[in-house]
Amino acid sequence: MQVLEDYTAIPSRELLELAVRLAPYTQPAVLNGTEQGKAFIDAVMRTASPQQSAGWTTEDMAFRMLVAHHPEWQTHYAHAWTADRTTVNEIAAYLKKWPHLPANFVPQTGVME
Repeated sequence: MQVLEDYTAIPSRELLELAVRLAPYTQPAVLNGTEQGKAFIDAVMRTASPQQSAGWTTEDMAFRMLVAHHPEWQTHYAHAWTADRTTVNEIAAYLKKWPHLPANFVPQTGVME
């Protein structure tokens, strides 16, 4: 999908807008049922407090995953989510193993109609 291939080049502000629009279309099975999706969820949850993660949905995790795969992800983890250094390290380790978004993370058709 062209959108997912090109989004790493867009400015940071536009990334957040795009992530908000794409997150609802995330395939839950890709996020919750794949090794990569589970690795991302583990990385984020490992340092989240119960109060932070209590209300998180699949869509919330998809948003975070989309942001994590942008070159400026650390800015958003540090500012938008007030993440500590441990969270940043966990996401960095995840990205080292999984540098690209999972295949079929967002459906190929009907997303931007």
